[in-house]
Amino acid sequence: MRKQIELESQNPSGYLAILRTPSYRKRAFLSCFVQYAANATGGLVINYYSVIIYTNLGLTGYLPLLMYCVYTLIGALGNLFSLLTIDKTGRRPALLTGFVGCMICVVIEAAMIGRFIEGSGESIAGQKVAIVAVMFFVFFYGVFIDAASFIYSAEILPTNIRSSGVAMATTTYFVSCITFVTPGATAIASIGYKYFVGELVIHEC
Repeated sequence: MRKQIELESQNPSGYLAILRTPSYRKRAFLSCFVQYAANATGGLVINYYSVIIYTNLGLTGYLPLLMYCVYTLIGALGNLFSLLTIDKTGRRPALLTGFVGCMICVVIEAAMIGRFIEGSGESIAGQKVAIVAVMFFVFFYGVFIDAASFIYSAEILPTNIRSSGVAMATTTYFVSCITFVTPGATAIASIGYKYFVGELVIHEC
């Protein structure tokens, strides 16, 4: 490891090195893309507007807050499990599993909201399925994406450009967060489940 770090320390570093070197550009792009994709799942939108989402699903009183607590607990435990197992499962398999799992959950959630909440007739079963889909969503996100995305974004970069590359990836993460979360409340109130469909299309792209 020392020899590898010594070798890499002799290579050019900084943002200009990333822009000028094709292999560095590719790694930096992948690092940024993973952070963007993590946001494009809608994870932070669901997290920040959980109470609104659960209220729209027919929960009242203390139940929206309780469901938010359950959601947060699943995410936290998922992160802990991920940190303990990521070296065995691998970064790429974890991310692919997480993205596919989140996509399926968002499809189910949007379908249930569109059909049974905003559609022609209400259904308690549909509401329950939508809530369960949200819980499975945070399971896939917490276990397979949240921790793995940050680990992957750093480890894919050689040490001589790691600080600059991680800075770019982190900037991408927060810019994406602002992009998806800021219009969230207005979008949920205006177009409902279609906002999740829009995020799903972006996620697929």
